Amino acid sequence: MTFWPTSLFTFTTEERRALRLARRGNYKFKEINDPRIAKWLAHRGGSSALNGLETIQPAIAKQIVKTSDSLRLSGIQYLDESLAHRLAGHSGRTLYLDNLHHVDLEVLEILITHAGRGLSLDGIKNLSIEEASVLARYRGRLSLNNLSNLNSEILAALVQHTGKSMSLASLEKLSHPQAQQLKEYKGDLYLRGLCGIPLTIESAFVEFPGKIVLKHHERRPIQAYASVDAPAENRGARIALGIVTFACMAALFALLVAALSNF
Repeated sequence: MTFWPTSLFTFTTEERRALRLARRGNYKFKEINDPRIAKWLAHRGGSSALNGLETIQPAIAKQIVKTSDSLRLSGIQYLDESLAHRLAGHSGRTLYLDNLHHVDLEVLEILITHAGRGLSLDGIKNLSIEEASVLARYRGRLSLNNLSNLNSEILAALVQHTGKSMSLASLEKLSHPQAQQLKEYKGDLYLRGLCGIPLTIESAFVEFPGKIVLKHHERRPIQAYASVDAPAENRGARIALGIVTFACMAALFALLVAALSNF
C-alpha cells in the first residue's frame, strides 16, 4: 500500500508519481505549466528538482524563487531581462545558471541584484572588461569556474568583487603577476584548479585577508603566520604580567610593614 504525503493529495496519480521521482532525482521536468507543481518542487523537491527546466513561464518563476534552498537551473540556455528580473528575486542560497554561455550586459546588471547568497555562472568562458566590472558589483558569492580569458585586465576587474568569495577553478597555473593581482581580493578565493601555490609565489599572499581553497586543501596564510609569532607574543605577555604581579606584591608588603611599625 502506498502512503502519499498530504501535500500530494490534490495532484493526479501521474503527477504524484512524477513529483516523487523528481524528489529522488530520477525524473526531470523540462517544462512546468502548473504553478502548484512548481510550488511543491520549490519547497519539497530539493535543490536539483528543477534542474531540467528548459523554459520558465512568469507564473512558474514566481513560485520557484520562493525556495530558501539553492535554485539549480542548468537547463536554461538563454535568459532575457524579464526572466532575469524574476530570478533575481530568489533569496535562498545559490542561484545556479551554469548552462548560460553568454549573458547580455543588460541581463548581468539585473542578475547582480540577486537577493540570495551566491550566483554561479560556470558556463561562461569569456568576459569583456565591462562585463567583469558589472559582476564585481555582485554582493554574494560569485562562481566563474569556466573562464578561459583570465588575463590581467579581466582579473583587475574581478578582484574588485565585493562579495564574500569568488571561485575561479579554470586557473590551473598561477604566475607571479596573477598572484600580485589576486592578493588584492578582500574575500575568500576558491582556486580548485591549483594543486598548490609555488614557493616563489607564496610570499605574495602573506597578508591575504581570506582563505584560499585549492584542489586538495585550504590555505590560511594569516593564521599560519600568526602561529609563528604567537609564542613570542605569549612570552612577552607573561613577562609583563609577572612584573605587574611583583609590583603589586611589593606594594602590599610595604603597606604591611608600615602598618606594623605604627604599633
